[in-house]
Amino acid sequence: MSLNKLIISTSPITGAIYAGYSNDGGKTFSTKIEVTKQVVDAVSMHMDLTEKQYECAAGELIFKSKLGGEGADTE
Repeated sequence: MSLNKLIISTSPITGAIYAGYSNDGGKTFSTKIEVTKQVVDAVSMHMDLTEKQYECAAGELIFKSKLGGEGADTE
């Protein structure tokens, strides 16, 4: 399977994130696995390491580290 057939999508019913492969150009999954925790962990680590902020359809994503430092929530 090639990466150009890989799709990642969120269920509109449960909110779970799925990754899998598609044989119809990304319209439906032919195989899929629930990866919500892995995706959230990876995005959090990415934002912590790069200190990037993102704007997306849901709003603005801002990572505040528990370890302290710039941008950390110190309350």
